[in-house]
Amino acid sequence: MTDGDDVLCCFLDVIPRMFHTLMQGFESQVAQSAGIKKTQMKALLTLARTGEIPLSQLSWYVGIERGSMTAVARKLEAGGLITAGQDAADKRKVLVRLTPEGEILSRACADEIRSTLAARTRLLPEEDRFRIREACALFREVMENSEGRLS
Repeated sequence: MTDGDDVLCCFLDVIPRMFHTLMQGFESQVAQSAGIKKTQMKALLTLARTGEIPLSQLSWYVGIERGSMTAVARKLEAGGLITAGQDAADKRKVLVRLTPEGEILSRACADEIRSTLAARTRLLPEEDRFRIREACALFREVMENSEGRLS
């Protein structure tokens, strides 16, 4: 197995399985208790992290097609959770951002997710939690140092 194979295995198998195991079942419950759908919650959480971004970029982050993201954005906008408008520099782009109500809701969802994940990860042995933190720090560092070179 080559280094590239190890990295591919990590990104295609290990990380998604770990994420799925930790998030198992409760992500939809958080969204439902907030009165929104899971995809809408993912969009709000993304915008809370990124600030204003083009709708096409939001669809990439959320992992859905742009047409589907347009429908999600319309519902969020109708609910007063985001605003959408044309980019002044490029009229073809639609920029989206959270409203104050969207910020409040995304913070509540993030807090609930964070507390549930914390409770679940506390079930792991301390040595495993330490190794996961170290791996996350390494992934973050690699991504920050590699930005623009991986695409």
